[in-house]
Amino acid sequence: MSGDAGLVFHLIPHVHWDREWYRTEPSFRPHLVAMLDDLIPRLEDPGRDGLPTFHLDGQTILLEDYLAARPMMRVRIEGLVRTGRLVTGPWYVLADEQIPSAHALRWNLALGQADQSRLGGSGGVCHSPDAFGHPAVLPDLAATAGLRHAVVWRGVAGTRDLYRWRGPAGGELLVYHLPPAGYEVGAALPADPGELARAWPLIREVLVARATTRHVAVFVGADHHRVHPALPDLARCLAALEPGSEVVISSIDGYFEAVEREVPWDTIPVLRGSLREGGHTWLLQGTFGTRSHLKRRNAELELALERVVEPWIARATRAGGTDRTDLLHQLWRMLLRCHFHDTLCGCCADGVARAMDQRLDDVAEMATSLVRLSVEEVTGLDPDRAREHPDHACSALVCWNPGSRLDPGSVMTAELTLPGPRIGVGPGSEARMVPPNFDPSRSAVVLCDSESKWIIPVQVLDRRWAVERVDAHRHYPLARHVDRIRVAFRGPSVPPDGVHLLHLETARTPRIPRGAVRTARNQVANGEIRITLEENGTLTLDDLRTGMTTRGLFRLTSEVDLGDTYTYSPPSPGTDRWIAVERGPLTARVLASGPLAGVLEGRWMLRLPGHGAIGCRLLVTVLDGEPLVRLRLDLDHQAVNHRLRAWFPTGLPGRVIAGLQVGQEERLPGAAESTAIEMIEPTFPAHRFVAASRGTRGLGVFLPGFFEAEWTEDGEIGVTVLRAVGQLSRGDLTARPGHAGWPTPTPEAQCLGPQHLACVVAPLRDPELRPKRLDRIWERAMLPVRTMWMPR
Repeated sequence: MSGDAGLVFHLIPHVHWDREWYRTEPSFRPHLVAMLDDLIPRLEDPGRDGLPTFHLDGQTILLEDYLAARPMMRVRIEGLVRTGRLVTGPWYVLADEQIPSAHALRWNLALGQADQSRLGGSGGVCHSPDAFGHPAVLPDLAATAGLRHAVVWRGVAGTRDLYRWRGPAGGELLVYHLPPAGYEVGAALPADPGELARAWPLIREVLVARATTRHVAVFVGADHHRVHPALPDLARCLAALEPGSEVVISSIDGYFEAVEREVPWDTIPVLRGSLREGGHTWLLQGTFGTRSHLKRRNAELELALERVVEPWIARATRAGGTDRTDLLHQLWRMLLRCHFHDTLCGCCADGVARAMDQRLDDVAEMATSLVRLSVEEVTGLDPDRAREHPDHACSALVCWNPGSRLDPGSVMTAELTLPGPRIGVGPGSEARMVPPNFDPSRSAVVLCDSESKWIIPVQVLDRRWAVERVDAHRHYPLARHVDRIRVAFRGPSVPPDGVHLLHLETARTPRIPRGAVRTARNQVANGEIRITLEENGTLTLDDLRTGMTTRGLFRLTSEVDLGDTYTYSPPSPGTDRWIAVERGPLTARVLASGPLAGVLEGRWMLRLPGHGAIGCRLLVTVLDGEPLVRLRLDLDHQAVNHRLRAWFPTGLPGRVIAGLQVGQEERLPGAAESTAIEMIEPTFPAHRFVAASRGTRGLGVFLPGFFEAEWTEDGEIGVTVLRAVGQLSRGDLTARPGHAGWPTPTPEAQCLGPQHLACVVAPLRDPELRPKRLDRIWERAMLPVRTMWMPR
């Protein structure tokens, strides 16, 4: 800004509160309560040390936590929120924004705004002062929620304080871009005139040089800090140093209202797309690969909640069943508590990651219960009626299409049970133990469509002894030994959100289904594609429709990782980052030979000299009638300080299409970017797919939601399987000098033990790179017709 006359310095009191980070949430909660206990009287007191307003980090969960400990304070909190003195929301949690799905971000805003409203507040700023970059869709989501303003820090390389950020759908946010020192730029300003005179000039120079208008924001607060002890005195001392300017204790909303009165909207520079530029402050993009297994579990659950749980709850409500909307809200709150930018990004203490893992377990279990209850009401499969009228009880297989298009009768898989002897519980139950000679039924099985009397032959994939518990609502659970049978079958045609019931029947002789899947020792084909599991553990894909062959798929590589949970850091320059992997012999066998499903299993050992070893098991599944390869990699991971990635060569250098939370974007090959403050790897956040094609040759890699990817000059798609590191933060990295957090051992971030990666690979042609076509392939891969066995 030219000239300093008539400046208005807005002192904005605030706190940034990581609910969990280098300490767990139970450890931080007493400090949150103490901070608010100290703040509330000052907001209520108009005297010398009182505060006119305070910004509580834009997330309502902090007040939820506080009121859980201090329920008697609710009326006082509501009074402060209603009058704008305590500013909360519009988020429920201050989440990472690039890893969650767009649907999860919508829920985050919706629940935060609902909390806001209950406390008497409204509006607010799309506050995100510490996320590791920002997604392109955020302006559109914010506009839908009625928000016009945002605060960001990382990901914008510009030197101004104000920008307009425009989303793909045209939504716009007026963004305040924090200075390099971030949201704590004014946290240490003293209220002593002499000390302030020495500290203020450097801060002033940076802030004024960035100012678009005469209004200058000075954020006064920091991580887990109580409110500035003498903010009114600081304002008076600062006013004495700035006799030609005005100094006010203000709010973020007040600052935006002031600048909008003075600057024409169309003169503010426009930002588009994702905000992931480096150089302004640390981007810390290594977090996309840290504790990858938790990110993958989160993505699977986001998809399940959006495309399975929500539709079933809505369907049951429409059918006159129980309205479980409040339970759905609770379920989303549970999942969103995993989305804090330190938690979901994995840059946290091991105890925090363990708590997240448990939350994900809780979400999965509650989601399953909600779906089963809804299915019972919609289908009439009442477990109590079955218990009370056993002669009429009939188990059923529920086939439901979660996709947006008609399923014409594709190959489905399901797990069914044939009941055996019951298992007693309680005194005397030992008298009803299973006889030693009991053998579960080995009869041939078929499925029956009771409406059309259509008999559906099945391919048995697996059959084993198990114990089954059948729950009811007015009776104790029923436990029994069962013959558990996993089958593949060609199902009935199911429309979007359509439901079809099938029943299991036994037959004297097996009925063989028709299908084109054929297998050999290390090969499976279905007439459209052929997959060969090679001796080195990679795959060769033959597209039988076009004659194209792609070799070397799913090549596993390991790189030395001397970084921490924030940053991938290679060895010193001139030292090879790649670990020379020693591969043990591969053992291949056929687990399912067709005709509807073919499954290959490959097992081998990777030895990483100096780092450890990894036991690998790869399952390759091909179903009849679809050109998709379903892959699951199971690892016994016993290696440290490395990054493991899977590579998918396309032979197509140039551009690649990467999925976003909404839509897709083109990317060119990247290279490591060295800025003055950190080295940024060429990896990037992707959602759902990365795909490339030229003519009739192409390849797509599909996952349920978020994953870390890379696209190389040679036309290879890389997917991060895991990063194995042992420190929350290190100060001796070649990629980032200085600590990004407090040095804390994180041995569990080495990800030792069982790990897995599941994805789908598909050969593609040019027309299939169009947005709707790629979305359709992803939906077919990730949202096939779901089957649920309802035993009675």
